[in-house]
Amino acid sequence: MATGERDGQVVGHAGLERESDHPERAEVALEIADALQGKGLGTALLCQLAQVADELGIQVLDAEVLAENHKMLRVFRDCGYPVKVHSLPGVQLVELRTSLAAKDLKPLEPPNQAAWQGS
Repeated sequence: MATGERDGQVVGHAGLERESDHPERAEVALEIADALQGKGLGTALLCQLAQVADELGIQVLDAEVLAENHKMLRVFRDCGYPVKVHSLPGVQLVELRTSLAAKDLKPLEPPNQAAWQGS
């Protein structure tokens, strides 16, 4: 689990659960305090989680995102890892690959980091 804190309070967390029948995959979940959504905290936590997952041998993070939750879909895309989205009625199935070729790596700095650190 990755967490973000502001003024000593947890304001966001991201966690994963490895799939027992497919250990190279894990389901990911994120939750960010309403007041801090859209400030880069979710992207930062997801990026950290993807790095740890890769170190653990997890190749794909899976998530089910409500079709109308465009902000959450953007979090996955902003992380910089390859993302596939499969549409079903009312839900988007998101697959995020946790490893990249060295030539494809880009800095994983969250946008507007000061906004969620309480600066």
